[in-house]
Amino acid sequence: MLFRRHATARVACLPAATLAAWAAITLAAPAPITLASGPARTPWASAPQAASVGGPVLPRGPLAAGALPAIAGSPIVRTGEAVVEGEAVVLTGAVDPDGEALEACVFEYGQTKRYGHSVSCSGIAGLGSGIELEPVASVAVSGLIRHTLFHYRILARNAAGVAEGSDATFTSGPSARVLTGPAGAIGETAATLSGTVDPGGEEVTACYFEFGPSPAFGQRAPCASSAGAGEAPVPETAALTGLAPGTTYYFHMVATTVVGRRYGAEASFTTLGRTPFIGPPAVRAGGWLVPAG
Repeated sequence: MLFRRHATARVACLPAATLAAWAAITLAAPAPITLASGPARTPWASAPQAASVGGPVLPRGPLAAGALPAIAGSPIVRTGEAVVEGEAVVLTGAVDPDGEALEACVFEYGQTKRYGHSVSCSGIAGLGSGIELEPVASVAVSGLIRHTLFHYRILARNAAGVAEGSDATFTSGPSARVLTGPAGAIGETAATLSGTVDPGGEEVTACYFEFGPSPAFGQRAPCASSAGAGEAPVPETAALTGLAPGTTYYFHMVATTVVGRRYGAEASFTTLGRTPFIGPPAVRAGGWLVPAG
């Protein structure tokens, strides 16, 4: 027989901002999640693993040992992993409605355990009133402070009461941003590549362009200057020589910081072809063709 705590003891622990936010939350059908960069992603579809979070998300299946709701009939919840991509994150977890239809589900997050922000769960409309832990995720949270530790947890409510997940943490991703620019000063055997690096307050330890006659690149050219560790975008260039005439080259910009490596988008240019030599027209003199000039 399972013993559960009384409802009023749990509801009183919730921040006033969270309690006020419940009324504004409505359940909706799951929708693809679009991060600040990268393709659309449906929750739980090949999500990458994230560091600095506690424990894996529980898969669909029977109730796990020890996952007891705080209130008889209230949901059972588990805080899951945080899928971090730069300044955006998708929070994940698992919910067991425990036989009662869910009324709301949110993730709280913030720089301390007081949280202060919340975002609705996605993918809970089809959970119904089952008795199994089912995976859910948040809508994408973007615009986070760079390279900062955040706390988060999942909360769910049904007619019986509110359940809180355990606290977990994640660190917002790499700060540096890289933008590949156009190629200029294109000749038969030379060109100048351009791009921009925003260090985001992190020391840029390496900056270069990868280039080559195919998208596999194969060659590198260092940036002409150091991007440093500032907070503003820094323009960079690299001069290429010894290129083949009339050839298409592919390139992108790369910058490395202590946090990781960042890549700019791929671009291309085509060198000029060699111009055939055409001499002056010939003239006939005394039966012989004599070059003019």
